[in-house]
Amino acid sequence: MKLAHILPIQATIDGFTPTEQNVHLTLANLVLKHDSYARWFEDKVNDGETVILDCPVHEYEQIDAADWINAVRLIRPTVAVLPDVIESAARTIQRADYAMRQAKDVGLDCAFMGVPHGNDDIEYVGNAIRLRNLGATWFGISLERRLLNDKLAYLVREKRLRLLVQNPHFEGCRFHFLGISERAMEFVNPFIQKHVYSADASKFALWNLVGNEPYPPAPLSTPYPGRAILGGSMEYFDYEGYVSEEMTMYLSTWTKYAEEGAL
Repeated sequence: MKLAHILPIQATIDGFTPTEQNVHLTLANLVLKHDSYARWFEDKVNDGETVILDCPVHEYEQIDAADWINAVRLIRPTVAVLPDVIESAARTIQRADYAMRQAKDVGLDCAFMGVPHGNDDIEYVGNAIRLRNLGATWFGISLERRLLNDKLAYLVREKRLRLLVQNPHFEGCRFHFLGISERAMEFVNPFIQKHVYSADASKFALWNLVGNEPYPPAPLSTPYPGRAILGGSMEYFDYEGYVSEEMTMYLSTWTKYAEEGAL
């Protein structure tokens, strides 16, 4: 599994991302606000690396279709995540459908990632099939933080991955994990390692910033403080305080472990 570490804006620009990392994830609203940050991701696209442009849903913000289109046109990502609504499978389809129609109108040629939602397995898989029919070839599988139970959220996501992998509608699609569980069990699960192409995480960078970083192997037992310790989900990106020179080496350890060292 390829691991996309998500760093604060200034740390990204200053070059703390591991050189081994070749999958990256950023947010549409951030690239529209920060020119140097946007150029960093443009350069990665031009270098042939995978850049995923996400929507700030898990940061509790929405982005309208016009801004989403502008962000996609700005950095020309490898994959653009279709706008979704965590609480509603129906509204997820509405937003994704509108975004796809807009994308076709302006000739966007990137791949598109759908993020399915549902209150049960049937609704979840049905939502994913509808996203596939809209043209999604990547699927982002969220960690259900609404469950307020990290272990249960991990198990639910593994089950959802199995449902999609076993369904012929998704043959040839790529799967991405939106976030990593607090114990990082994804890295030691053979089924997940086999079928999930990539995952993103800010938690390893955050652990390093607060000086309490755990090292492999998983499962981890170090309590994860969450982005609230740096102000909040979006405020994390604005962090401009001290960054240790050891951050890159530390993140590289997890990059290599995710891709090679767990099995």
